[in-house]
Amino acid sequence: MKSNHTIGPVELLILQGSPFCNINCKYCYLPDRMNKRRMARETVEKTIDQLIADQLFGTDVSIVWHAGEPLAVPLAYYQELIPLIRERVPAAVRVRHHLQTNAMLINDEWCAFIKENQIQVGISVDGPQFLNDINRLTRSGKSTFGKVMQGIAYLNEHDINYHAIAVITRRPCIIRTRSILFSKIWVLLNWA
Repeated sequence: MKSNHTIGPVELLILQGSPFCNINCKYCYLPDRMNKRRMARETVEKTIDQLIADQLFGTDVSIVWHAGEPLAVPLAYYQELIPLIRERVPAAVRVRHHLQTNAMLINDEWCAFIKENQIQVGISVDGPQFLNDINRLTRSGKSTFGKVMQGIAYLNEHDINYHAIAVITRRPCIIRTRSILFSKIWVLLNWA
């Protein structure tokens, strides 16, 4: 029986290069964050090919590398897969790649690759240090904030734009903060 529902075009494709994460956020929902296995090249190829076969690409698609920590996967992984995706997706489709990262592993080499491939960068940071370090800690329970800000400094040095996402939980809400400005990131918290 044929469905009356149409699907597509796919505008957002989220790919998890690996479930592994280099930090241990208290609120993380991923059960397998210590697993270092990677999504196989063949999986990426089959995913793209199936979207093409099903005619699910429109004029634009955003591919977000997310979950675990994408930068914990070696740069060579993306140096192979991003061109592969570009080659397979029809030329009429505009592909935008995004990385959602904790920024702790950003360095000059990553910045050069991000810039060369016009990758959009999202930083996961829960505000200034006193808020961020409530839930976003290393595996040994230490602050992640300094390393995050170091990664942001690399992005600033390379003139790479970025945005931030923050998880707002009950505990930080108790802190009566109106607005916080640090680096290029505005976090507006307005609790009465």
